[in-house]
Amino acid sequence: MIMITNSILSISNILGEDSMKTRVNRYVLIFSGYNPRAVYSFLRTLDYNKTNYAIIAKSSDDDILLTKYKEHVLYIRNTEMLDYNDIINGILLVKDITGADEFLIAPSTEGLNRFLLQYRMEIEKLRCIIPLVDRETYELISDKQKFTRLCSSNGILVPDELEFSINSIPVVAKPLQYYSKFSGKVLYPVIIKSAEDFYAFKQRYNLMDFYYQKYISGKSIYLLYYFSKDGKIFRLSQKNLVQQPGGKSIIAAVKANYHKKDISKYYENLFMKIGYKGFVMVEVRLCNDQYYMIEANPRFWGPSQLFVDVGYNFFEAFLYDYDFLKETPILLENNIPSKYMWYGGFVNTVKRGLLADFFDIEEQIFIKELPEWIEHDVYNRSDTRRIFIQECKL
Repeated sequence: MIMITNSILSISNILGEDSMKTRVNRYVLIFSGYNPRAVYSFLRTLDYNKTNYAIIAKSSDDDILLTKYKEHVLYIRNTEMLDYNDIINGILLVKDITGADEFLIAPSTEGLNRFLLQYRMEIEKLRCIIPLVDRETYELISDKQKFTRLCSSNGILVPDELEFSINSIPVVAKPLQYYSKFSGKVLYPVIIKSAEDFYAFKQRYNLMDFYYQKYISGKSIYLLYYFSKDGKIFRLSQKNLVQQPGGKSIIAAVKANYHKKDISKYYENLFMKIGYKGFVMVEVRLCNDQYYMIEANPRFWGPSQLFVDVGYNFFEAFLYDYDFLKETPILLENNIPSKYMWYGGFVNTVKRGLLADFFDIEEQIFIKELPEWIEHDVYNRSDTRRIFIQECKL
């Protein structure tokens, strides 16, 4: 086990002198290092609501140690892999340091969520709340082909499935499962737009790990939901304007009104039908006035700072659901024209000599407006400014 030393961590700073005498029993536990932009948005919400929390960092290189939140890091993992013994030891150590009787584990990343579901019984014995549906329901949404077929059977439009050949280009290769049956590695969707992409994909991957869909161009939309335990539905949407190539992370987005349109009702009814509770983001493409389901993620999503800035904070609904907020949060969309920006993602794309994908905005206009966008950057804030400066270096 590795524990932060007193030079880095002062327990009294975290708990407060009075709390050291009468410790609060319930804490939120965050695993940092992956899906970081969502994690920092969540941490800001916890601080704003004066919620007790502790952090387990992925490694000594975790960017969390560059932020003000380093004071809440009580354990650094021995391996970046989700090792069972390492995770259990970390939870026990943090429990001992905080005196917490119970932890609510933040469902922040796909890998973590699947790990928690795999070892649910063992982890819950440590008085940890795992705020996830059962494994079968979770995978029904997260496994791309399963959710595609579920949507299709419920009247939701999905991209056509194709045979994989060079004549199918452009095509998207989507994993049949989160982990490869052959290598055991995590798999991600691959967009294939050229003959060069096609042959590179055949060389790198086992074709039996994937199924193949027609590539859908058009507007990129996220439908955002939190389904509470008492049946309430919190909803919002965003229009994505700039994305890293290959369908990777969103660079720039704005609040939208697609959650007020009929398309949202289809998904709301579907999730209620299968008894889903918790966070979920559905990626949709609007092409020729038709909405195509691309994928769904039943966890925190990267551009979460947008809904925090908008004032429609799903995290507060989550915290209230698990009794970390005493009063029902009032989630109202403000009229501020909020934007989401991850400038580091744009810089990284340029450094690699790649071109970002632009939706519903011209590249020249985006570049001209870049100084204004940077003001909204997820890291360009007092608590994470060192990360922002580090990522800006070309």
